[in-house]
Amino acid sequence: MACSLVCTVARCSPALRLAARGLALASLWALGPGAAQAAVIPGEVVVQAGDVPLGAALPVASTRSPFALLDGSVAFVGLLDDGDAYVFIDDQVVWLGSSEMMSLLTDTETTMGAAVGGAFVYCPLVDGGEAVWTHNGLLALEGQPAPAYPMGVVSTFHSRPSMAGNGAVYWVAGLNTTGGTTTEQRVLYRSPTALPADIVPVLATGDMVGGLLVDAPTGIDFAYDVSSDDAHRIHVLLMDTGSTVDDGHIMVDGALLHQENTLNGTGDSWDNFDLVTINAQGLYVMSGDTNGSTLTDEFIAVDGAIAVREGDVIGGVALTSTAVVRLVSVDDAGHIAHAWSYASNTVETVFYACDPTDLAGSSRPVLTTGVDELDLNGDGLGDALVTDLQANNTSTTEALTNDGVLYLDVAIDDGTGPREAIVRVPVSCCGNGLLGPGEACDDGNLTNGDG
Repeated sequence: MACSLVCTVARCSPALRLAARGLALASLWALGPGAAQAAVIPGEVVVQAGDVPLGAALPVASTRSPFALLDGSVAFVGLLDDGDAYVFIDDQVVWLGSSEMMSLLTDTETTMGAAVGGAFVYCPLVDGGEAVWTHNGLLALEGQPAPAYPMGVVSTFHSRPSMAGNGAVYWVAGLNTTGGTTTEQRVLYRSPTALPADIVPVLATGDMVGGLLVDAPTGIDFAYDVSSDDAHRIHVLLMDTGSTVDDGHIMVDGALLHQENTLNGTGDSWDNFDLVTINAQGLYVMSGDTNGSTLTDEFIAVDGAIAVREGDVIGGVALTSTAVVRLVSVDDAGHIAHAWSYASNTVETVFYACDPTDLAGSSRPVLTTGVDELDLNGDGLGDALVTDLQANNTSTTEALTNDGVLYLDVAIDDGTGPREAIVRVPVSCCGNGLLGPGEACDDGNLTNGDG
């Protein structure tokens, strides 16, 4: 049975929901960049503050960054009204911190990871210590012997968990070589089965990369990403160059490709690196700053080439200073979602681009905070104003699916006051003349089988 425009999370798959809304999106694309920033945007609420989702007995108080899965569903963490941390996958809460009876689990980091079939990883506090917790239980704990290291080396923190499509877990940990609490080194860990027995260091302080040593103590940056097929990895690193002027690097698949204070091909040099993401084809996207004018220094680069800068006009939107990249995400077909705050951080716009070789030219606004409303029931009318985008430039967000869905952590207001929510927004390249993944049209003209 065809999915109607009033689908709920439980009733229709993301792909069917996208097909049902393809006509509206095709119309937006055909009208061009100015019209694409529409006042009313089709979308759905996955979970919002005040909801009591399946698997929970109390209302949701907060939501954190979404993590898109290979089947088009979404996972994220957050807190309930009583402070209990939850893990949400697809359409329900699959884990509560209070479910653990042997230890006290509280709070949660913003980032998490999950895979189709119910696997997940997140970072709660376990008996007060920073930990990595998965569907299998405790994986690693602050203050305990560091996995895969000699006796006497202990973990000082655990942070930034993620998961590849095959269920492999990644995270960053701190180390102290003498059993103390100060972080002397960092390590990126991997566990293929989310079990303590197979935890291995992927990259650590003191490792040699491209003829340089990973610097201590913070050379392993928190900004990294692993492709959905677990075949590619991108990481921001600090290398021991002998100077803080040029120690920042971007490493892709084991090679140092970009270095702070070196020319970037646009007349200035790389200054720092912020967000990174990579897909199953090895295509990578990164954000950061150059050492140029502060009016134009913020950038997004695709495969190392700067594609959009602060001050540019993208899809009819002027990224006026101060402009900051808030989100970058790339699907396995190369479609890119990116979000900026601009005009001294007073406005935020989310963009979607169909051509990674022309990010600036193919980007279209999806929604703008404080301006656009979400149509949540398919009647074409605005039901809730999007008041804020919760994404920031310090944590990776896997926002895009491979079948044309964009998940966002936002604040919405239906007249009763702003509240946090994870929303599902369909995105499409309908109208660009190509039949892409998840699309039901090729050019938006409603002929030759389109729609």
